[in-house]
Amino acid sequence: MPDLKVDLNNKLQNDKYYHELELVRLAQEPNMNYSKKIKLMIKKMSKITLINSQLSELVKYFSTDTNIPNNQQSQGQSHTE
Repeated sequence: MPDLKVDLNNKLQNDKYYHELELVRLAQEPNMNYSKKIKLMIKKMSKITLINSQLSELVKYFSTDTNIPNNQQSQGQSHTE
């Protein structure tokens, strides 16, 4: 069975990596209107910030998996029954 935490982490890390690459590309773009460049860079930084937040939530929620009583774990797994 696939590991959901690993898959989510990989997806978020990949998304973050590509947003960071785009941010660097935008910063080095010599032929772009300055105000447009600023707006696009702010959007990229916002997306990176959101992904960082999602990564920290992922760690928080999946690290508490072992502390959930069995009856609560089975409630979220009704699709496998």
